[in-house]
Amino acid sequence: MIKAVIYDLDLMLHITPMKFSKYFSKEYGVEHDKVLEFFTDEFQDCVKGKADLKVEIQKYFKSWNWTKGVDELLRIWHEYGYLEVELIKIAENLKKQGIKCILSTNNEKYRMEYFNRVHNFDKIFDSILNSWEVGYKKPQKEMFDRILQVSNVDKNEILFCDDKPHFIIEAKKYGFLIHHYSDVESFKEELEKLGISTM
Repeated sequence: MIKAVIYDLDLMLHITPMKFSKYFSKEYGVEHDKVLEFFTDEFQDCVKGKADLKVEIQKYFKSWNWTKGVDELLRIWHEYGYLEVELIKIAENLKKQGIKCILSTNNEKYRMEYFNRVHNFDKIFDSILNSWEVGYKKPQKEMFDRILQVSNVDKNEILFCDDKPHFIIEAKKYGFLIHHYSDVESFKEELEKLGISTM
């Protein structure tokens, strides 16, 4: 029986038509390679909690011709995309059934502070495992260990959900039950197959 469901943030709870790097490049006329340089380098340290994004991203403002400041850039970034509200409602229903709902995400602190402040993620989910806080990213074993620890149930009672195939593969190897997330309907069908009501 499933006793904990692990949610993912990007492309599950939060949907964007394209990656923010592409959106920013297209919307503000910045060469995509110049934007990618940040996301493949310094941003990865921010995601691991080893660097402060507000400090690191400003190093690129000159090459991006960005003059509106760091707070405005983060506002644009954080507000880009939309929340999959139905998944939040499902999480609330799961919790009423005694099933723990845990968010595990590879993200940096300012973005997660935004989701907690604006969307109350810290109140919706039983636990939030941010890579920037725990120091490990999915699909590292150490992150799976933390998921198991905070869930406080057996591995085979945890349903790990993610849109990234290699995360799913590693989670299955670890011993979790898995769901390769693609859309809300298939997620609901998976839960119902497991005997879990989404209503």
